[in-house]
Amino acid sequence: MPDVEVIIEGSGKLRQAMDNEQLTAPAIRKMMYHIAILLRRGAKERSPVDTGKLRAGLSYMVDSRPLPRFAIVSTDRLSPRGFPYPRALEDSPRYHYRRTARQGLPTKGWFSGTIEAQMDRIVLTVVRALEEIGERWERGGK
Repeated sequence: MPDVEVIIEGSGKLRQAMDNEQLTAPAIRKMMYHIAILLRRGAKERSPVDTGKLRAGLSYMVDSRPLPRFAIVSTDRLSPRGFPYPRALEDSPRYHYRRTARQGLPTKGWFSGTIEAQMDRIVLTVVRALEEIGERWERGGK
């Protein structure tokens, strides 16, 4: 069987460009912030209570490195006695008591289910980031 050799000219340049944080970092950072905000907003919408510390305590943080690798959406709220109320509702058989379309539904998954509920928007955000990176590539990384 004959040996086959494929040479792709410019592949080194392509790899160098993909490793170039100036090309990817702005779009990735923007994408991470957008997804974190989507998830925080979605968790607030799915929250089992109307007002108070639970909804107000939802926050997000994006990795501070030049090329961010993660974003975190969390809540640090505890009951006055130190009970992790948001976590209890996440695993609880209790029902929503907000006056929304979710009223009467189980609270189970109110926080973790936000990712699945926002998946279409997350995918669109990732596609936009890839398009932005492609546009920067075409402009020579600018």
